[in-house]
Amino acid sequence: MVFKPVWQTNRKFMNNCLIKMVPFLLGSIIGCSKAHELSADIPVPAKTTNGSDTVNIGFNDTLRIPGHNLYLMLDTIYSDSRCPVGVECIWAGAFETGFILSYADAVQPFSLSTYPGRDADTTVQGITIRLLDLLPYPDIQKPVRRSEVRVKLGLVW
Repeated sequence: MVFKPVWQTNRKFMNNCLIKMVPFLLGSIIGCSKAHELSADIPVPAKTTNGSDTVNIGFNDTLRIPGHNLYLMLDTIYSDSRCPVGVECIWAGAFETGFILSYADAVQPFSLSTYPGRDADTTVQGITIRLLDLLPYPDIQKPVRRSEVRVKLGLVW
């Protein structure tokens, strides 16, 4: 007995599958193209000759830096090994965060970390972005929801 692929033996079945798959595929493509669409702006002072600011950015927030056409989004928390309140640890721990920066038709993912030997800051288009803190601090008695997470950044231009 010779086995044939489904698309050669049952055209009606394949046509139905294709008809049902097209909306799913289109939705996936459109969804992916909007995955990094910018959301609500967090106001930052307009560019000055020398300036600095400290901001907190959460998931689904977009930091717009006026005068530079830069947009910064918190994408992920790669790791958080900080010792939670209520636990005795031999190491205080560290954390690493991932961001997406968009500017001048470019999208650049990057990470900032408090781990030794890793970058805690980066400079793009004359603006230094420095990782200051990850909030809230872990607590063994209180799990943190994604909506509560904030990364504290220092900006210098």
